[in-house]
Amino acid sequence: MNNLSKVVNIGKSLEEKLNKVGINSYEELKYLGTNEVIIRLKNEGLEPCLNMSYAIEGAIKGVRWHGLSEGEKKRVREIFERVSQ
Repeated sequence: MNNLSKVVNIGKSLEEKLNKVGINSYEELKYLGTNEVIIRLKNEGLEPCLNMSYAIEGAIKGVRWHGLSEGEKKRVREIFERVSQ
């Protein structure tokens, strides 16, 4: 799937940010994983936020980010906090 905005949780704005860091398909997003995607966004100065991190994790898993388990949210929050330091 090359049109990232068709993936759950990915709107046009996030799609543009992902494209700026070289992520142009769902397959690339899934391959890289949340940690690497957040690092790339941060390194490019695109300032990912916690909700964006949840959205990325949900997109990779194919669920709305609100549907992530508390354990998944905790793991994503830890990734986000580590990358944001």
